[in-house]
Amino acid sequence: MTQFFDNLLVDAARIEPVVVLVGVIIALVTLIADHIRRKRQATFELFQPISEETFELRNRIKDIFKNEIIYPNDARYKKDKELQRLVTRFLSLYERVAVGINLNVLDLKAFMRIAGKSTIDWYDRLTPVIEHRRAKGHKTAYKDFEILAIKMRKKYGKQYNRRYRSDTATP
Repeated sequence: MTQFFDNLLVDAARIEPVVVLVGVIIALVTLIADHIRRKRQATFELFQPISEETFELRNRIKDIFKNEIIYPNDARYKKDKELQRLVTRFLSLYERVAVGINLNVLDLKAFMRIAGKSTIDWYDRLTPVIEHRRAKGHKTAYKDFEILAIKMRKKYGKQYNRRYRSDTATP
């Protein structure tokens, strides 16, 4: 009988590290899943008020430009200081979200589902304004927004591969 208990203790000593390792793995998986959930939740929480504001801004910009690409030398843009302010505000809001996603604080996959195609389309429409701003000395203007749009296009497929071309004739 003592031999049985001795063998049981030896077996338990061999199994203990495996049980501890399994516990550590379960804890890590749980921690990672919780981290992902929190990133997604933070993405929704940050983007909700921004979405409401950008919805209004998009509508006001669309009133003037419909679905056209916006060129900084277009007379409608050039003469309208309020429109320029709206576009700048819109770009600043998206830059804020883009910084969070590019720093991996916010979740790209969740954001893509919330506003992916719209984000890419608006980046394409506003690229001439961004490039104009950079040409005027703001070399990194809206760089995170650009990085995000390119990343989203690459990661999520051909349906988002419509790319603005800077060699397109301007109006």
